[in-house]
Amino acid sequence: MSRRAAFAAAAAVMAMGFVAAVAAPADASPSAARAVGSDSGTTVPVIPDAESAASLPSAQQAELAALSSSSAAIEEATANGEFDYALAVRSGADETVAREWAQGVQLAGGVVRNAPNPTSLTQMPVRIAALAACRGQNRIWTDYLGGHARFSSCVVPKAVAALQAGVGATALAATIATAASMGVAAVSAIVPALLQYSVWSIDACSKNGTGVELAFAGFVCWAQ
Repeated sequence: MSRRAAFAAAAAVMAMGFVAAVAAPADASPSAARAVGSDSGTTVPVIPDAESAASLPSAQQAELAALSSSSAAIEEATANGEFDYALAVRSGADETVAREWAQGVQLAGGVVRNAPNPTSLTQMPVRIAALAACRGQNRIWTDYLGGHARFSSCVVPKAVAALQAGVGATALAATIATAASMGVAAVSAIVPALLQYSVWSIDACSKNGTGVELAFAGFVCWAQ
C-alpha cells in the first residue's frame, strides 16, 4: 500500500469514530489492559491516565499499586459476578486487596465466597437492587481524544453509591467491574480518572436513565 493510500485509510477510520481493535499480549500488565466493547465484541487498548494517578493522594496511589500487582489473581478468582476470596489469596493477591475487592463486589450485588469472616464484609451501605431493564452500554476505550468510559443505567447507581460511601479505589473498581461485567485490569486502569469526578456530576449526567459517558480529557460527562 502506498503512503497516500495508507493515510487515506487511516483518515477514513478516524472520521468514522472507530478505534482499531488491538489485543494485548498474554503477559500484558494493567498498563496494557483491555476491555470488551459491549457493542462490537472487539478489544481495544485501555491506556491509564498517568497524570490522574499522579495527582491522587499518596495513600490512594499506594492502594492502586497494590491492586495492580494483585489484579491477575483477582481476575482468576472472579467469574459471573462471584468472587472467591480464598482462591484470590492462594493465587497471590494481597489479603487487604482481596478484602477490599470483596466489599466492592458485595456493594455491586455480587457474591463473595470463602471469605475468612463473611460478617465483616457486610458492613457496607445498602446494595442497589438491579433495575428491571438496563439502558446504555458498558465500555472502556482509548482513542486519539483520550480515555472514555460508558456505563449503563444499571451500573451508574452502584458506582455513585460506592463513591458516596467513600470506599477506596479497590472497592470502587470492584463495584464497577462486578456491576458491568468488565475485566479487573481494564477497570483498575480508569479508576484514577474516575476518582477525579464529583459524585454529583456523574449522577447528574445520567439522570435521563440511559447511562453515562465519561471523557477523561477534561473530566466531562454526558448521558448516553
